[in-house]
Amino acid sequence: MSPVADAPDVWSADVPPDLSAFPTVQHRIEKGRFVCPGDETASCHQYPACDHETWPCGCDYVPHADCWIKPWIDGSDLVDSYAGDEPYLRDEDLPDGDATWTFEGDYVLFDYVLASREASDA
Repeated sequence: MSPVADAPDVWSADVPPDLSAFPTVQHRIEKGRFVCPGDETASCHQYPACDHETWPCGCDYVPHADCWIKPWIDGSDLVDSYAGDEPYLRDEDLPDGDATWTFEGDYVLFDYVLASREASDA
């Protein structure tokens, strides 16, 4: 049984799933690290259990312990994924704050949620 009420046990493999039944979470940057506060019930933890490079890929979407963003970030420096204009050189230099993510095909980029960033700069 799916951990979220009304969500199917297994997603159809031929179309992208509708993940709206799963809660979304606010990702953050804290002390130079990516933080996902979600668990296996969060929408960012629902993805295929395969090694295909693109989704949908014909494989079923299943819950995972890690957010789909984590392997992308762990594979490089966080500053390399920053979409903003400030020239941060080290992950530790990044300010804490809520972040949004976009998948760019070969990599992910993050930027700060404006209201969160303004509060941390105050």
